[in-house]
Amino acid sequence: IRYLLHTCRIHKGNAGGPIVDAGGNVIGMSTYRDSDMESDAGDGFYALSVNEIKGLLDSCEIAYQEAGLFSETDELFVQSEAEEEVKKEVDTNLLDNYIVNFNMLEQSDYTPESYAVLGTALEKAREIKGDKNATQEEIDDAVTQLEIARSGLVLASKINWPFLILILVLIVAILAALILYILYLRGVIGHRGERESLQTLQGMMEASRETLSGNLAAAQHVRPEAVRRPERAPDRGNGTTVLQTSYNQGEGTTVLGVSNRLGMSAYLTRRKTSEKIAVSGNEFVIGKDPGMTNYCISDNSTISRTHAKILCSGAVYYVVDLNSTNSTYLDGRLLHSGEKTELRSGSILRLSDEEFVFNEA
Repeated sequence: IRYLLHTCRIHKGNAGGPIVDAGGNVIGMSTYRDSDMESDAGDGFYALSVNEIKGLLDSCEIAYQEAGLFSETDELFVQSEAEEEVKKEVDTNLLDNYIVNFNMLEQSDYTPESYAVLGTALEKAREIKGDKNATQEEIDDAVTQLEIARSGLVLASKINWPFLILILVLIVAILAALILYILYLRGVIGHRGERESLQTLQGMMEASRETLSGNLAAAQHVRPEAVRRPERAPDRGNGTTVLQTSYNQGEGTTVLGVSNRLGMSAYLTRRKTSEKIAVSGNEFVIGKDPGMTNYCISDNSTISRTHAKILCSGAVYYVVDLNSTNSTYLDGRLLHSGEKTELRSGSILRLSDEEFVFNEA
């Protein structure tokens, strides 16, 4: 074939230009029509076949690089082959991206039902991607199914363990604080109960004294009106006042004080107020906390909550410092915390700057 008929318009700007097929191979060179060709070409144009050009180059001994001979069969089917290649070109970029990205999703993050729909769509998409004969319509449909499945994913409910643990810790802390507060209240109430019991006991002691005085008067044939009732010194602050009672039995005979008979055989005199404080029991605690002491010094901030205690062992009294802040002194001597020192009648006991005189009745 010497000439090829084509529809590429020829003009002065592209006359002599190459004519290539869909594979990029030169199959001819555009040329003007001559008068002999016009009747056969109609509206078409002509190109000189590449085989003719090669023959010319060979005759002129001009070197060239040959990409392949252009046969008559190629000339007849070149257009149909180009059309088939165009048909086979499909866009799978979006499908590829969806397959990669959706495959990276964590299955445990979603409900089994919703993730199963996505898994089915992914499997179908992989099949279409591997099909070389798949059309663009099939690829687009696979992309649509993936998008629908992705939008239908439902997040699975998960337990936020750090938050839950924090809430539990807060609850435990609140409960512990409430328990401690209740125990504290019960402790204060217990001390109050002890004080109330002590007051009741003192009332019973007073009643016993009155009964005793009546019995003594009857035994001594003394008229009841001759018995002098005990006089109660005024109550000062939180201290307990010592009651000293004597009975006149006619001819100058004196009965020992009731306090001695009831075991109240020692007392302290507070120099600051001249108040007398009965030292009762085997352990007598002095300080500024009314809930933890037997005698409360509420008007002196230098006194510790439990400053010192007086112990009674048989007929001997001892004083012990309770690790106080401003120390305890006996007759001017500093007492070490926990040191047990004997008290004697007339001893000067100093707690911080508060002085007491110890006496045995």
